[in-house]
Amino acid sequence: MKMLFSTSILSMIGLTLTGTASSYELSSDNTPQHDPDQCTAILVTAGAAKDGVGSMTTHTNDCLDCDFRLVKVPAADHAPGSMRPIIGGRAQYPRYVGDDRGEPYSKEALAKGLYDWKETVAVGHIPEVPHTYAYLDGDYGIQNEFQLSMGESTCGALLHSRPTFDGGRALLEMSELSRIAMERCKTSRCAVQLMGDLAVEYGFYGAVWEGDMMTVLGEAGEAMTVTDKEESWMFHVLSDDTGASAVWVAQRVPEGHVTAVANGFVIKEVDLSDADNFLGSDNLYSVASRAGLWTEGEHFSFAEVYGLARGHLSTYVNRRVWRVLSLAAPSLNLPAETDMWARDYPFSVPVDDGLAVADVAAMQRDYYEGTPYDTSGNPAGGPYGNPARYDQS
Repeated sequence: MKMLFSTSILSMIGLTLTGTASSYELSSDNTPQHDPDQCTAILVTAGAAKDGVGSMTTHTNDCLDCDFRLVKVPAADHAPGSMRPIIGGRAQYPRYVGDDRGEPYSKEALAKGLYDWKETVAVGHIPEVPHTYAYLDGDYGIQNEFQLSMGESTCGALLHSRPTFDGGRALLEMSELSRIAMERCKTSRCAVQLMGDLAVEYGFYGAVWEGDMMTVLGEAGEAMTVTDKEESWMFHVLSDDTGASAVWVAQRVPEGHVTAVANGFVIKEVDLSDADNFLGSDNLYSVASRAGLWTEGEHFSFAEVYGLARGHLSTYVNRRVWRVLSLAAPSLNLPAETDMWARDYPFSVPVDDGLAVADVAAMQRDYYEGTPYDTSGNPAGGPYGNPARYDQS
C-alpha cells in the first residue's frame, strides 16, 4: 500500500535553521505586530522519495512567540443549514479558544494562572458542509485523516487588502483556508481548488495590512505546498485589486521532482488550458492588466507579475531555493548566483537519488555547509563555528 509521510511534524520539532514563520496579532492601537518571514517549505513527490516513503512536505514554523501546540481536530457531522465560523488569523498562544475544534482548544485546557482568555469570536461565517474530516492542526492545517498534507510560506506580493474585522472587505487568510481544505478535501487537487475558490468568493488578506508599505507587501501573498498519496501541488494566492476577492494559481509538481518555496512566488509561466498541471482563478490575467502590472501580449510570469521585487535582497529568497534544488539534484550544477527572479532555476528538479525522510530533514536544517555561504565558517560563527546567529541588520 502506498503511504504518505508528512515531515511537517518532524520539521516543527527539529532544529530548523532555515528560518522563522510569520506570526501576527493586533496591538492595542490595532497595528499588526509580526516577526520577519524566513519560512522554507520543501515538497517531494512520491516518485522522488525512496521506495515506500511516499510524498513529503515540510513546514517550518519557528517564530519566537507562536502557539506551538499540535492539536487533533476531530471529524464532525453538521446539521443542514449550519454555518462555519471564520476566525481572524492569530499565531500566538492561544491561537484559538473554543469547544468546536477539539478538547485542547477548550478554555479548560489552557495553561492555568497566566491570563483569563476569552473564547475566540468569529469574524464571519461561510456555509458548512454535512461532514468535516479529522486533521492535525498547528498555525496552519498540517495533515488530515486522508493524508492530505500542507506546508506554508508567506510571500511578497504587489496587491494587498484589509480584513473585514479591520475596515476591509476580505474575510479569509491562509491559516483558515488551509483548515477548511483539511476539513473538506481528500486530495491535493481538491484542496488547491477549494482554497482558491473560497479566496475569490470571500476575499483574501495577508499576514500584515498596516504599517510600512514594504512590510505590508512583503506579507501580502501566501504559498502552500500541498500533497496527497497521488499528486503534489504548489499553490499561490494574493488579494485582487479590489480588496474583496483574490488571485490564485497552482502548479502540479511532476513525479520524481522536488520543489521549494522560500517567501517568494516560484510559479512562473502558467498554462490554464493544461488542467492536468495548472489550476487558477479566471481573473489571473484581467486583474494584472487592470492593476497595471501586465499588458496583454507581454510575457506572463506569475512570480514576476504579482511577486514583490526585492532587488539586491533577492538572495534572501532565491538562495534558499537554490540550496534545496542543488541538494536534490547536484548533477544539474545550478548556479548559486541568479537574477532577482531566479530565472536560472526551474520550478522543480528531478532528484538524482530517491530521498528518505532523513534526507529532507537534513535539507531543512541545512546552513549552506560546504559552500561559500556557510554561516559557521566566519567570525560571526564564533569560536565554535555556530551557524545560528542573531542579526538585526
